[in-house]
Amino acid sequence: TLARIIANTARVPFYTLSAVSSGVKEVREVIDRCKKDAASMFSTGRPILFIDEI
Repeated sequence: TLARIIANTARVPFYTLSAVSSGVKEVREVIDRCKKDAASMFSTGRPILFIDEI
């Protein structure tokens, strides 16, 4: 996807979810991982979270 290409080019973490098949628990888990990645001292940038089928 275009979002994955952007993340690879920018060298940032990339997470994807399906809005149709993901529940609240999965969404919260991915958001928590994104927050941890952004706060990490080894982070290369802000993560990209792509939610498909909105």
